[in-house]
Amino acid sequence: MAKIRIGILGGSGYGGAELLRILLFHPDAEIRWVAAREHAGKRVEEVHPNLLRITPMTFCAAPEPGGCTELDLVFLALPHGEAMSVVPKLPPTVRVIDLSGDFRLQRAETY
Repeated sequence: MAKIRIGILGGSGYGGAELLRILLFHPDAEIRWVAAREHAGKRVEEVHPNLLRITPMTFCAAPEPGGCTELDLVFLALPHGEAMSVVPKLPPTVRVIDLSGDFRLQRAETY
């Protein structure tokens, strides 16, 4: 079985850090990149000391949403309100999991 190719937008915050920690140990996950606007170019362990010696990854700047065609899944760990502007620009073949409240259901009946 092929691994799920994953990108993470907003990897420098608490939610992004915990998500990254979990996915690094998931046998079916292949993290292609983790983006953090303010920390682009820094090693992940510099920002998240709890990941010291667990990953050699470096934060990148967020890629253009249309350029995510090599991914199966994008996690959004962005500040409130930012996911709404990113999701419509992503390729339709990429699944999205949003950790923010931007796409929460408004009515219990819909759930």
